[in-house]
Amino acid sequence: MKDKRTLILTIYEGQDIPPRIGWNVVVSTQLDCNVQTSDPVPLTLQPEFNTEMSWDLSSTVLRKLVPPCH
Repeated sequence: MKDKRTLILTIYEGQDIPPRIGWNVVVSTQLDCNVQTSDPVPLTLQPEFNTEMSWDLSSTVLRKLVPPCH
């Protein structure tokens, strides 16, 4: 398992989203065929998600995501 790395995406809040009373919003992500969705939160101008999504990736896959340094 030494070839594995964990990528963590932290989502705090949305911004400038038109609010709708009674509606909820979610964040949905997909990486390497793995789909993750946040818990629904009320749809406000700045919805607060405060969530983390993580993926365990091989070094090979991670290298494909990170641009090379020049």
